Amino acid sequence: MEIIDAEVVAGSPRCGLGESPVWDDRTGLLQWIDIEGRRLHSLDAAGTVRSVTLSQTVTSIGLSTQGPLVGTSADGFAMIDIGGTVTRLGDGLGLPAGDRMNDGGCDPAGRYWAGSMNATGGAGTASLWRIDAEGRIRRILDGVTESNGLAWPTADADAPYYVDTAQQRIDRLSVTATGTVASREPVITFDEDEGASDGLAVDADGNLWVALWGSGRVRQVRPDGTTLCEVRVPATSCSNIAFFGGEGRWRLAITTALEDVSPEQRAADDRHGALFVADVPARGTLGHRFRSPGPGGALA
Repeated sequence: MEIIDAEVVAGSPRCGLGESPVWDDRTGLLQWIDIEGRRLHSLDAAGTVRSVTLSQTVTSIGLSTQGPLVGTSADGFAMIDIGGTVTRLGDGLGLPAGDRMNDGGCDPAGRYWAGSMNATGGAGTASLWRIDAEGRIRRILDGVTESNGLAWPTADADAPYYVDTAQQRIDRLSVTATGTVASREPVITFDEDEGASDGLAVDADGNLWVALWGSGRVRQVRPDGTTLCEVRVPATSCSNIAFFGGEGRWRLAITTALEDVSPEQRAADDRHGALFVADVPARGTLGHRFRSPGPGGALA
């Protein structure tokens, strides 16, 4: 197993809960959010970091066809413009008390998937949802506790890898045309001392990359469970990952958080909550885009 050390990005803000990194090959920007700080951050090719305040809490972001980001607010789907304005997309989801939306991702068909989580310690009250280009929202899966990573290894939009962190594993879903789960197959399981499975990415060879919350580690794992590479991060709360940079120099971006980091740990190392990058032995793939509302509200 190859071991790689991640490096902190100079000037990156310390996020209460850094999340949802996404790279836009059209603009060259790597963007991520601080859920707790209600901020949208970006890193350009020159290494400059910029930040804007969001008009409301955003819990995930993804690329779209028209420019603004797609994502989720605390209680539903939304569009997020470059200035930080958050606009509801579709109807509110009517989440149970104590739940909020969490991580998300766009599939090869141009639909955005996102799940909720119980923020008060309860179990099984959350769900996985998706919204399509016509604004139709489907609830795909119930009985979830903390919906997190989503990644598509092929062009099959109805067969994502999926993480419900409370389960300590990565599953492969098979979803029917009507939006029901035909099967949910556990693929990789993690022991508690390895960290909690969180954000996901898939490289060009179909291997999984998973952020392990609480451990300061990101792993590259084959679908058969064989660990190929481990990235060590000097921040324990690793939340999510994304490939960026494109052909010639794909790199891995890693978001982290101050959440679950003790005052003693923060005093010992001020890099908790920062953005990290690592040169890894893998090629990324371009992110899928949500078929978002165009001029006049038409979906493109």
